[in-house]
Amino acid sequence: MNPYFTLESDPSISYQLATQREFHLQEKHPVHVVAHFFNLERYHWSQSEEAEGLLAALSKLGNTPNESYLNPVRTFPANTTTELLRTTAGVTGLVISLALVLIMTSSTEFIRQVSYELFWYIHHVFIVFFLSLAIHGTGGTLSSLDGFHKTDWDKGQDVSSS
Repeated sequence: MNPYFTLESDPSISYQLATQREFHLQEKHPVHVVAHFFNLERYHWSQSEEAEGLLAALSKLGNTPNESYLNPVRTFPANTTTELLRTTAGVTGLVISLALVLIMTSSTEFIRQVSYELFWYIHHVFIVFFLSLAIHGTGGTLSSLDGFHKTDWDKGQDVSSS
């Protein structure tokens, strides 16, 4: 065994350890997903007859033609799973979650020792993970907001001089 070689000197392992420490994906991802599920249920409930106050008022926006809306769930009888799968963010979010679970479970020491090939091939799912991550925010859920893309930044104007 080479006494000069340590795990920390291997660039690929150092990179993985650094990104794992930096991003904490295994802790932040479930919190992010659960928050989205709570928001989806809140959007769904805000379309009910019992909803009142600001939440109900904002959810009723967009009921007339050519009016922007804030709530992507448009009717109360809608199934939240169906609503989730109608959006680009929902579909890519599920793909990202599945890819992350596959990658992380195949990273366990047991899987690596029993079947290194399984670990190796499943880790190539990172391509699907990053492609889905790149597409995840492009679904246009927020573009339904009136004026969302009409900013000085998007027009390329220098705001500091005005």
